[in-house]
Amino acid sequence: MEKIKLAIIGTGGMAKAHGDAFSAMDNVEIVACCDILEERAKAFAEKYNIPHYYTDFNELYEKEKLTAVSVVTSDKFHKAPSIEALKRNIHCMCEKPLADNLENAKEMSDLAEEKLKEGIFTAVDFSYRNSFATQKLAEMVQSGEFGKVIAFDAHYRQSWVSTKIWGDFRTSSAFQWRMSTKHGSLGTMGDTGVHIYDLTRFVCGDFDEIFCQLDCYDKDVNQVGEYVFDANETMYTIAKLKCGGRGTVDSSRWSTGYANEVSIQVFCEKGGFDLNLDRVKGGQLRACINENRDKGVWEIIACPETPDMWTRFIDSIIEGKQGQTSFKGAYEVQKLLDASIKSNEKQGFVKL
Repeated sequence: MEKIKLAIIGTGGMAKAHGDAFSAMDNVEIVACCDILEERAKAFAEKYNIPHYYTDFNELYEKEKLTAVSVVTSDKFHKAPSIEALKRNIHCMCEKPLADNLENAKEMSDLAEEKLKEGIFTAVDFSYRNSFATQKLAEMVQSGEFGKVIAFDAHYRQSWVSTKIWGDFRTSSAFQWRMSTKHGSLGTMGDTGVHIYDLTRFVCGDFDEIFCQLDCYDKDVNQVGEYVFDANETMYTIAKLKCGGRGTVDSSRWSTGYANEVSIQVFCEKGGFDLNLDRVKGGQLRACINENRDKGVWEIIACPETPDMWTRFIDSIIEGKQGQTSFKGAYEVQKLLDASIKSNEKQGFVKL
């Protein structure tokens, strides 16, 4: 099979992960990249030995013969290049969240479902599915061997607002756009909350209803230039699953002491599970199951290697079948973001 000719649209910070992943694959050739900032696109092209760079994705689509595209723009600008790619029968991977609002996400999902009938596949970079431990936990919980989920607690903790652990948000635009609703940010809910919602849904199953509180706190600096820091910085959710289980999901940029910790504890009828993706590289999965349940003893579960999200996307194209993530699945997660906003506004539970 000929190499898959791929373009990367958006060459900011997250694009490095996409560039590293796709450039390491023998069956992929990155033939072009695009960014509205020409110097950034040029630098990215030079770094990854990409022959062509553009500042307009429409021009890129016109001039390049592509098999696939990876959209790594900021949240507000996911829709246009993704929709255009699908219309041109180009397989499309997109960063999370799928869109900046539910209406746009639905439009993307609906088109993707139509194109799926024609053999065009989509993927979304829910990167915490890359962990072998995440995949093993989902497999164990969804197997039904341990009964239905009764309770869960899921956390995504960062501290770059309350500390300078990654730098100073007061002086870096890389942080500032994530804090500004004007610039398309959905705050911590759309930045990290989307990950913990997806992780919980992937492991535990579909949500039925949620109650969510979103907060933005007063800081010593609340605006820098055009960036007004009004996006939510903490998200606390009480949730009920369709299976009847209940639990909490939270995400914060104020969790001092935590650079980037993702964890979930799941308690089923016949066992408990504890996944932490920070303390051990690649994540660690513990379980209290079988004869250990009555002893309160936790064991570390061996987690075999699994493909990452970029590999799954390319494999779906080669194998001719939809992969683990899709625009449709990401739309279901977007429903949780939309319901979170509505719940926060009405201060009550919202049905999914």
